[in-house]
Amino acid sequence: MVRDTFGVPITYSPAGATSTFELTAIAEQPAQAEETAAGTYMLFFMRRADFPVAPANGDAIETDGLSYMVVRIEADQDGGVTILARQNG
Repeated sequence: MVRDTFGVPITYSPAGATSTFELTAIAEQPAQAEETAAGTYMLFFMRRADFPVAPANGDAIETDGLSYMVVRIEADQDGGVTILARQNG
């Protein structure tokens, strides 16, 4: 499975929640999208079934010592989720 080969561990924190959970995601740095504010972004590809709660804008992702805020979520018909997140700080 591609995720098992290229996946990286992330810590996902729903906005306003006190608990976090661990997921495996494929991370990719995209080209700057015109409709987003300036900054450094990362795309995270995951399976919707891996989330104990639905992802939402404003949630936080941490990976490789960096933190990101979720700014856009796109689900596909095959159970995948693509999250665009902006690096904090």
